[in-house]
Amino acid sequence: MNKFLSNETGLTLIELLASLVLTITLSIFAFNLLTKGLEHYENIKTTNELRDEADYIMAQLLKEIYTTKESEITFHPNPDQNKNYFVISKSGKTYKNGFENQKIIIQNKEIPSQHNNVSISNKSYIKKQDDGKDAVEIYNVRLVLVDLKKNKEVHFDNEVRTINDKEIN
Repeated sequence: MNKFLSNETGLTLIELLASLVLTITLSIFAFNLLTKGLEHYENIKTTNELRDEADYIMAQLLKEIYTTKESEITFHPNPDQNKNYFVISKSGKTYKNGFENQKIIIQNKEIPSQHNNVSISNKSYIKKQDDGKDAVEIYNVRLVLVDLKKNKEVHFDNEVRTINDKEIN
């Protein structure tokens, strides 16, 4: 029995406290690293969702504008009056293409969002570029998307022109 009581090869209180402090310090560092990694992952995921949505919307809208003849346009966008759409007459039918009430409209049909938490901002617009020349009609398209969960807003700008089928002098 005296053999076990006289054995002094165990840990001292100071050694135990030092190892505990070191373990806690490393645990805090690892936890912070993990939480920052998750935050970055969420930010990248949000940015990718916004970019995917912008690509989807812009591709459809720009295709419609690019394939439209100037003679078919009966109403040009006017952002000053909050009219961010074209009215187009083709084959006896009238279509609306552009932004209206925070939605994208292509040939009078609302294009649904691919992501539930992404919305089109009312800051989105289509505006005719005024360069003093009437020969080429160029339009600036600004799409502003908002992530509803994170309240993150991203702007996407593009220029597109229509088919100039009017007589040029």
